[in-house]
Amino acid sequence: MPNPSPKITPGFLEKQFERQEGGGEPLCPKSLSVKVPNDVYHAIKQHPKGTAWMRRVLTEAARRELIPAPTDETSAS
Repeated sequence: MPNPSPKITPGFLEKQFERQEGGGEPLCPKSLSVKVPNDVYHAIKQHPKGTAWMRRVLTEAARRELIPAPTDETSAS
């Protein structure tokens, strides 16, 4: 039988959606979703910190391949 009068403490609310990797820069409120092969899916789901691992790997790849590196304008003069 469910608890008829549950108590939600401020401590619970603080940690309710705590990021696995312990913080960092703010996240976009929108999420990305992709389908992957079965073996990749199962490997990630078995990883103890699969969400944090996917976020780190995707962020590193996007910054390396999609986001241009800032140019040093002071050395161009």
